Amino acid sequence: MMKLWRRTVEHPFGTVKHEILRNARLLKRGLSEAKGELSLSVLAYNLKRLTNWKGIDWTLAALRA
Repeated sequence: MMKLWRRTVEHPFGTVKHEILRNARLLKRGLSEAKGELSLSVLAYNLKRLTNWKGIDWTLAALRA
């Protein structure tokens, strides 16, 4: 179970922490503000993954639709 956990969960969290947040603490305080900041970070991560997978042209066309 831990091998499956490491493959599916740990990598995205590490990427968000080190590449998107730049190893910084959250800028907002409070639960709702922290949720918002993390939601934006996860959205950026997912858009980056989608762009790498499908390509920039497909991603931009999908965002426009």
